[in-house]
Order: sequence, then structure tokens, then C-alpha cells
Amino acid sequence: MPDPRKVSFTTGVFLGGKKGSTWKQDEYGRIPNDHDKTVKKNRDKEWRTFQAYKDSWNAIYRELTSKELLK
Repeated sequence: MPDPRKVSFTTGVFLGGKKGSTWKQDEYGRIPNDHDKTVKKNRDKEWRTFQAYKDSWNAIYRELTSKELLK
């Protein structure tokens, strides 16, 4: 398991093709629907959970410096 303090939180994947075509999907492989209130509610909960997990690592190991975050 990687150090969660060095992992970015993202909610989607974007792909680009050679001829200019694009494809996007959310973190669960669905076509994004940013206007769906349930999706926003779940994302907000996942964001808070992710931040709490990083905080727990900081409490155990100490907070990383900005230089350490870039490694």
C-alpha cells in the first residue's frame, strides 16, 4: 500500500486518441454525470475519508515536508 500522503485524489480518467478523439469516465468506469447529486455526495464522502486516512498517517509517522511529498 503506498503512502496515502503521496497519492493524489482524482475522480476520473481522460484519454485522447491520435485523431483528436477523447474518452472520459469516472472513478468507477461510468460516463461522468457531475450533475447527479448522489455522485457528488459520494465523492464528498470519499474525499473526507481520504483526508482522514492521510491525517492518521501524519499522526503515526509525522507530517511530510513539501520536499518529501515530491519524492
